[in-house]
Amino acid sequence: MFFTSLSFLLYLVAGVLVYWLLPHKVRWWFLLAFSIVYYYSIGKKLIVFVALAAGVTWAAGLALEKLLAGEKAALAKAKADGADRAARSAVKAKWLVRRRLVIAGFVAIVLGMLLFFKFYNMFAQLMQAYFTLPLWKRAMPLGISFYTLMLVSYVMDVHTGRIKAEHNPFKVALFTIWFPQVIQGPIGRWGQLAPELFGEKKFDYDRFVLGWQRMLWGYFRKLVVADRFSILVNTVFDNHTEYSGFVVLFATFFYVVQLYCDFAGGIDIALGAAELFGVKMAENFNLPFASQSVSEFWRRWHITLGSFLRDHIFYPLTLSKPFAKLGKALQKPFGRNIAKMLPGYLAMFILWFCSGVWHGEGWHYVAYGMYHGTLIVMGMCAEQVSPKVYAKLGIAADSKSLALFRTLRTCVLVGIGEIIFRAETTAAAMQMLRSAVTVWNPWVLFDGTLLTLGLDGADLTVGLLATIVVFAASSLSKRCESPLREVIYRQELPIRWFILLLGIAVVCIFGVYGPAYDATPFVYYQF
Repeated sequence: MFFTSLSFLLYLVAGVLVYWLLPHKVRWWFLLAFSIVYYYSIGKKLIVFVALAAGVTWAAGLALEKLLAGEKAALAKAKADGADRAARSAVKAKWLVRRRLVIAGFVAIVLGMLLFFKFYNMFAQLMQAYFTLPLWKRAMPLGISFYTLMLVSYVMDVHTGRIKAEHNPFKVALFTIWFPQVIQGPIGRWGQLAPELFGEKKFDYDRFVLGWQRMLWGYFRKLVVADRFSILVNTVFDNHTEYSGFVVLFATFFYVVQLYCDFAGGIDIALGAAELFGVKMAENFNLPFASQSVSEFWRRWHITLGSFLRDHIFYPLTLSKPFAKLGKALQKPFGRNIAKMLPGYLAMFILWFCSGVWHGEGWHYVAYGMYHGTLIVMGMCAEQVSPKVYAKLGIAADSKSLALFRTLRTCVLVGIGEIIFRAETTAAAMQMLRSAVTVWNPWVLFDGTLLTLGLDGADLTVGLLATIVVFAASSLSKRCESPLREVIYRQELPIRWFILLLGIAVVCIFGVYGPAYDATPFVYYQF
């Protein structure tokens, strides 16, 4: 019952009808049951790991809340007894140790499950090299990479006092297994998502229609664009030694398009489905290919992951005592200005190493993370000197030509990273990059070679036109300063219905699906 199946749509329609007929007090209970059934239809018995993670998170939240209350009472007593600052600091330190023990236990279980499932195969193969052991066939719990980060965020927010612990374990369970986000996100935060799931709401016709429109746009991007180009991309990347030069460049371009339309299309379906229940979820994309730097690109692409990594890895590291000591130690050999920046650069590399590991067990994912970490650190260094360079060259910092150059440069750098991301190994990625820049064969674009990669002329034409539509829609959204579906919704009724029916017809006619078609799972489903 994946998003692209007819059974999902029928299940969704039935769920929406029942939901709005129920009284407010039991609606979230229905959403919990609805999400459990949906998860079980795909994840089967592995749902037990979701239940375990939610239960441990709920218990950790209550334990932290109790310890925070104990710390507050102890500090109040110490103040009443006339304790000095040192004594009060000692009280804080004692209770902080207790909270950290709770967090350590939580991390050992919840993150331990994630690491076990992600790296079991690598560890098992390593053990088999030295011992004769039977290999257990591992199945990854659906959405574990996403709900684990959500639960870590919840516990850390309770720990820092940003939110209060939830006392109802079933509400924590719904937050964990909420069906639109379970396949590939977005990575929700309790402070934003909980009021949407549990707050009282009335049926909003406008939001309801916009939800269906967003789902339709998601299906267009997934079925018409992403799944079509996946055929060509798989042909080249899965047989990379047989292709070189412009064929690799061509396949890389369409992999970037495929990945974007697959991931962003899936998010559109998820957010649109949530809106049918009156639930607003966090946005995950904001016109990433309009970015003028790699760091800006990552503020616009997979926004919720970037937000999590900044809040729970980058900022805690840069504000920690060890990093403060490192900065002081570096002042003498490097000077104050450089010493200030180096700990931040180190934290950025650690962040991107974690991002690479989160994506998968292959070393090419680590290489992918370090590649982007290197680009971002280089960009941070360049920011210190680029204004002077522009001034000497007589280039206006706000010129349109410079903005275009920076945007194209960012797209090229991101494309190189996607070769590393998509390739089966780091060695395969290096071979493809080498063949792309050393072999000059532009004639393959015109001699029919491209039509031997799995798509005929008609499919390729449809894919190219659909790609133009996707990026034209993004450009119009930027100019209108609002999502295109909202612009369409403000039009006259005949125009709205014409566009809606045209969209449905395009997806039905040109979408890649059907009985003889092996449905392509969402790219981020495997993470």
